[in-house]
Amino acid sequence: MRGVVVTSCLLLCFLGEVAGGAMLPAQDAKAPSDAQSGSDPALARLLDEVHQLRLALERSAVANTRFQMAVERMRIQQGHVDSIQKELSDIHSEISGLENSKEGLAERIHDAEGRMDQLTGTEHDELDGELRRAKQGMASIDRDLQARHGRESELTTRLADEERKLQELDRQLDALTEDLKRELPLAR
Repeated sequence: MRGVVVTSCLLLCFLGEVAGGAMLPAQDAKAPSDAQSGSDPALARLLDEVHQLRLALERSAVANTRFQMAVERMRIQQGHVDSIQKELSDIHSEISGLENSKEGLAERIHDAEGRMDQLTGTEHDELDGELRRAKQGMASIDRDLQARHGRESELTTRLADEERKLQELDRQLDALTEDLKRELPLAR
């Protein structure tokens, strides 16, 4: 890209020098076409080259805009993927914490049930109340785990979709890069 711009600038300066001596101020817009028709072959070649460079710059500007848009779309899509991955990681941490709590509660319930037969009276009643609360806590943990597993499943599906979109954008960007290389030999 820089090579095209530098070449264009140098060529325009040179053309200005050549054309400055060859063209009179009174000449109108038809002068370049007169030059191309054969009156000065060197000037015609230079004008043609300037025209080709101008077209190349225009193509380059369009391609650059398309490339920047594709990169921006990829950046945004990567943000979506990162966000879902973080949420999924948080859900995994919550599930792990709930499963640890469930294991601890299951041990407490097992121990309490083993001691129930040994207790009588008030101690038995207190342990029975504690056991009921522990079982309610276990049911609550099971509901929370079920909800978290459902959310985990949703996020896993969504993550796969968003990663597919990101891969497609990456393929499009690769194709655009190859198109740029073919169209603009100086971009290599």
